[in-house]
Amino acid sequence: MYRVAIVEDNQEDADLLLHLLKQFEQTFHESFSYKVFENSSHFLDHYDKEYDLIFMDIEMPGMNGMDAAQKLREKDTDVTLMFITNMAQYALRGYTVDAVDYILKPLNHYSFSMKLKKALRNIQHRAQSMITLKTSDGIFRVSSSDIYYVEVSGHYLNYYTASTVYTVRSTMAVAEEQLLKYHFLRCSNCYLVNSVYITSVRSTEVTIGSTSLPVSRTKKEAFFRELANYLGGSI
Repeated sequence: MYRVAIVEDNQEDADLLLHLLKQFEQTFHESFSYKVFENSSHFLDHYDKEYDLIFMDIEMPGMNGMDAAQKLREKDTDVTLMFITNMAQYALRGYTVDAVDYILKPLNHYSFSMKLKKALRNIQHRAQSMITLKTSDGIFRVSSSDIYYVEVSGHYLNYYTASTVYTVRSTMAVAEEQLLKYHFLRCSNCYLVNSVYITSVRSTEVTIGSTSLPVSRTKKEAFFRELANYLGGSI
């Protein structure tokens, strides 16, 4: 089930959007839960990352949808956002807040369905690449593409990203299960590296950005074979 928030001050437009969502459910055998907010301030005051998809009207009294979207991104950088508007020129600014698309009023079944399919693909893609890390500071949702490498440290794992290191009590077997499908490779018993960030490889070490990590004798053959498969050639 997809959790949907509708931020729309016009009751008629909100009702039409709900009707189109229900039609989509019946036609494409999807399932949605809905919540409607009449103004953006109320929506933001109660926001707690509980939605998969947000429909945001742009032209609203008080805080308009574009300003609300900017504040939303301060709270949640990942939720899928789609604008609803009478004026396409405003919606084109949506790239600044990572909106997946916009829908022009008056809404109609065909264009709405096409746009919603795109939004659901976006949600599925993001869900597939996000992992949950439970640290002593809290629970974090992290994109696999942001992780440079994972390091074993006793009974803990350190997940290195550009901005921080997440320390989790876990095992490398768990990390492999999470990340191997995103082109992470074991270069030693202690390190799992993101192939995307490999800048150089030598017989006994691999460089991730500016950090050199060892390639162990026991992992060397499999590591180079899998790296060659990823690169689409031989090394």
